[in-house]
Amino acid sequence: MRFCDKEWPADTEILQCVNVPIDELTPLRALPGLRQLSLYATDRHRTIEHRLRDLSPVADLPGLAVLEIARSRVEDLTPLRGLQHLRRLDLSRTRVTDLSPLADLLELEWLKLNSTPVANLSPLARLERLEYLDVSNTSVDDLSPLAGLRTLRQLIVRDTPVTTLIDVAELPAVTDAVELDLTGTQVADLGWIARAAQLRELRLIGAPAAGRAEARALAKRGVTVID
Repeated sequence: MRFCDKEWPADTEILQCVNVPIDELTPLRALPGLRQLSLYATDRHRTIEHRLRDLSPVADLPGLAVLEIARSRVEDLTPLRGLQHLRRLDLSRTRVTDLSPLADLLELEWLKLNSTPVANLSPLARLERLEYLDVSNTSVDDLSPLAGLRTLRQLIVRDTPVTTLIDVAELPAVTDAVELDLTGTQVADLGWIARAAQLRELRLIGAPAAGRAEARALAKRGVTVID
């Protein structure tokens, strides 16, 4: 099977495509045992943009655990509904808005949504194994759907209209955080920040909370506040 300017044997489990623009995934139907598909861009001298739109072929890859398709034109995630073993998903810089097809992917642990049109995180509310979530540079303003995700250890929200982290203040992403970056958010109230007992650095560049009394109090207890 030829894909990404290379030949791949039928028993391929890991396919990493580096610096080759991809238009479609149809050839992957010949790799039923595929566990990882990663489209990487490492060339600093040119921007790799994938014209890929249709994820239908991955519906025939039930063992897929890793899918990384950043910088593609994908909008519809419906073909992912049946990928019950998916653990890692990179959708950054895609055109995805609707996360509903991810609602039952209960093994998902790692999810990148940065620089997408995503606004609603409600479909993620049942992903109780999720450990990492990046929603930076999106339209997300409500983190309450994440309140029950007790394994969430890293949450990236910079450059969003998020106004508070109170809904996730009891999660490890806050309570165990050494650094928090609220740059470019709309966070004004830091009343929840007391839960972040391990905090050593707080970034508030461009956030309404910059300069507030809570921020000054953090500085007095040794937290580096960058505003």
